[in-house]
Amino acid sequence: MGSDRCMSEGIKEVRCDVCGLEIEDGEVILKNGKSYHSRCFKGLMEQERESRRNALKVIGIGTVIAGATFLGTDRLASASFTRPMGGGGIYSSPFILPGLFSDPPHPEPGQVWYRMDKGVTAFHDGIINRNIYSNRNQYVITVSPKGIANGLSTIPNDGADFGPDSMLNTASPAQYGPPYTQTTGIQEAWNYAFASATTDFPNSDNKPGAYWMKPILLLDGWFNLYQQVVLDPQVNIANPKMIGSGTMSTYVYWNFNNHAIIINPSNSNIIYSAIEIGYMQPQPGGNVAGNVGFFATLWTSSNSAYQTNTIQSYDMALASGDAYVFYLLGIQQAVFYNLESYNSGNGSGGFYIENCSGGVWAIGCPYISSNYVNGADRVYIIGSNAGNGMTVGNVNYVYMDEFNTYSGIELLSDVPYIHIDMVTVGYPYPFITSQGSTSFTVDHLKIGELMYNGTQRYTTPFTSSTNPANVNLLEIGKYTYAGVNGGRISGVWTFTPATPSVPASGTATVNVNPYSVTVYLNGGSVTQVSVTRNGAEYMLFNSVVGISMSGQGFKLGPGDTIAVTYGSPPTWVWMI
Repeated sequence: MGSDRCMSEGIKEVRCDVCGLEIEDGEVILKNGKSYHSRCFKGLMEQERESRRNALKVIGIGTVIAGATFLGTDRLASASFTRPMGGGGIYSSPFILPGLFSDPPHPEPGQVWYRMDKGVTAFHDGIINRNIYSNRNQYVITVSPKGIANGLSTIPNDGADFGPDSMLNTASPAQYGPPYTQTTGIQEAWNYAFASATTDFPNSDNKPGAYWMKPILLLDGWFNLYQQVVLDPQVNIANPKMIGSGTMSTYVYWNFNNHAIIINPSNSNIIYSAIEIGYMQPQPGGNVAGNVGFFATLWTSSNSAYQTNTIQSYDMALASGDAYVFYLLGIQQAVFYNLESYNSGNGSGGFYIENCSGGVWAIGCPYISSNYVNGADRVYIIGSNAGNGMTVGNVNYVYMDEFNTYSGIELLSDVPYIHIDMVTVGYPYPFITSQGSTSFTVDHLKIGELMYNGTQRYTTPFTSSTNPANVNLLEIGKYTYAGVNGGRISGVWTFTPATPSVPASGTATVNVNPYSVTVYLNGGSVTQVSVTRNGAEYMLFNSVVGISMSGQGFKLGPGDTIAVTYGSPPTWVWMI
């Protein structure tokens, strides 16, 4: 705390501002312009601490925080604390409250702090020796995994609005079981969020007919779900939102082979809204397997009204188990930041999306494994890692940048355009294949920079003989093969160049493909065939009498032209 001991020369008498008695030379303590006996100063500090504790018990921690002012990015201060002193004076000092991003390791009885990462206040009750989180911040609904029912707290729901002590299916934070919640209070928190939603939510745009719910905050710990959480609001909800404290703090475990949290697909009250689910770690149990998600929308494509929702997520992680973090049918767009999915099972990964009318973005994701998109306008994977690759179909445009993967892209259908840049393939699997034996085609594949870093011999590092994929147009900026036995681009792809119409006699036609083709002529009455390469013309066939062609082939490099002179036109086929 710090103090200075001194006696100013020339002053014969110094009196204590607490007891009013004279202070002997050499025993004075000066603090904030006042003088004290050492014993009085020590007692004053202890009285101040005790008064703060008593004040908190009387006025409540919500009142203290409500009257607080910011001192910086992580500190708060309430109104000044005052106390009458000896001789009729007034002692005043600021009531400092630390604004912590985590609970203090050894809180004092009566200590109050503000969790800015949670948006709630906390109070240490010295009587029961527990931290009590308060929802006096009226814009947050808190859910705690601790309570009397599971033996982790001595007060209901550890002071949160909902938790293991909440009554089953209640829509009020003041109702306790038995019967107890089957979702550690998560279902009940959503019930209350919908029931208490208002059209006059503070700082909202007041959309006509839109109800604004309080965000749901899951506190630190392990949440067990023994039944599916179903979101089924009775009014139009504009901002469905549930967040945790972080991927290393909030865990949600479900052990049934179904989606953990779903929006009722027959409910039309969550449309035109941005749905946010983030800052937590789903944990699928042993009974979870195959095409099951932690958070799911099951809207069908037959009703386009549902394709007006945006799903956005920050910091979600699926550590293990056969499940998807998000299983989304019939949405407008999805945006994932820092999505992680570590798994090895089939029917699992970061996200499974069908019938998305807009785009899908996965940005800055450390590891998103085995993702599936069937039906979207565009897919962007930027600054991400996809361990087991990605399955795409019925997508107009696929863009991958700074993308590291063990395997590549599996096609569910023809794809018009795939653009990759700064992509590294780290295992000797084909980079683009088709699902099953049907051969699908990429109209245009643009490679800015591709690094194949396999450590095993693989003769065709791009396409598979059993799952072939065709490419009509290939642009290659930089391609490096660092595996054993070297590598090559040519001869790997099965190109299917378009055959142009036969032009008028003697008219040149250019090979616009970035690869060589062979032009095969049949029939007609042909007298000359010439090819122009690098500005020089070469006569490859010349006859005074017109001849019917019988499959003669003429090779064209990229940019070369061919001109056929004829009396009656032949047919031709362009092939690689």
